[in-house]
Amino acid sequence: MSDDLQLSTSVGALLIGDMVALAIWGTSSFQTYIYFTQSTFQEQWIKLLVAVLWFLDTLHIAFASHGMYYYLVLNYSNPSALAFINWSIAITVAITALITFIVHCFFARKLYILNPTIFWIPCVIVLLTSARLGFGLAATTQCFKQKTYENLSHFVHWLFTTGLALAVLSDIFVTAAFCIYLARSRTGFSNMDAILATLIRYTIQSGAATCIVAGAAMLCAALMPHNAVWIAIHFSISKLYTASTVAGLNSRNPLRAQTNDILESTQTRSHIAVHIHTTRARHADEEDHELGSVTSPAPRWSQDKSFKPGSLASSVTKSDYPYSPGEKDVNDEV
Repeated sequence: MSDDLQLSTSVGALLIGDMVALAIWGTSSFQTYIYFTQSTFQEQWIKLLVAVLWFLDTLHIAFASHGMYYYLVLNYSNPSALAFINWSIAITVAITALITFIVHCFFARKLYILNPTIFWIPCVIVLLTSARLGFGLAATTQCFKQKTYENLSHFVHWLFTTGLALAVLSDIFVTAAFCIYLARSRTGFSNMDAILATLIRYTIQSGAATCIVAGAAMLCAALMPHNAVWIAIHFSISKLYTASTVAGLNSRNPLRAQTNDILESTQTRSHIAVHIHTTRARHADEEDHELGSVTSPAPRWSQDKSFKPGSLASSVTKSDYPYSPGEKDVNDEV
């Protein structure tokens, strides 16, 4: 019975974690394919960022799968091998920390570009994720030094849990900062506010996904440091960061198209309204002229010689909408 329990919480947990991570990797790979085939944005450094994230994510799942091959195939008849930490499993910890660092720095830069006056928030995020990277690298070093899961359990209590806690805190800062900025960007127009609401909802969902998984791995590392359950959950963290980041970049095209449609529709209605007012005023003047009498005073706006028919349409300015057709927005720069 004890052997079954050891298998279920060691290689069994790692196998399930590897399969879940492989499924999420497939999603992030599909998102990466969509980005490189359909993206209309020309920022070369972001393309390089996506390529690096996908490469690191692929390297991560390759090392995790190699660990499963080592335990289940190469040591099929050697149960004592389960007590030792395979080198490829140890490297996945460092790769996860590196992917987390890159993604958080990307979002910190984006926050700074959106609102440079709150530069302290991006600085806090970079500080937290840098510390998380340091703890991740230190944890990887201990995996190689301690060699067995039993010896590593003495470091799991504080080393791994602290690093994962820093990752959770960084996720909370990033999600809260973006939600506050988007909420303050409401225009009062229902269509534009609906787009902002969609962005807020997506930000919360993507931030909550990484935060919940990292929190679950942290709790398992704190409560069950002697088994590999926390490592199995840890496999999926890097995949969620990569998938959510690339999916967010892919969402720019449909949101841009939706924003442009709203602006074009608004401008069209403005021109129609000006045309209707001008036509009615001209017909009223013609009827008064034919009757030879003034039945009612002319509209005040028609007496204003400074009035121009296009003034109503021009009243819809850039301040009413954050974007205009063909205008570059913040996403173009970041």
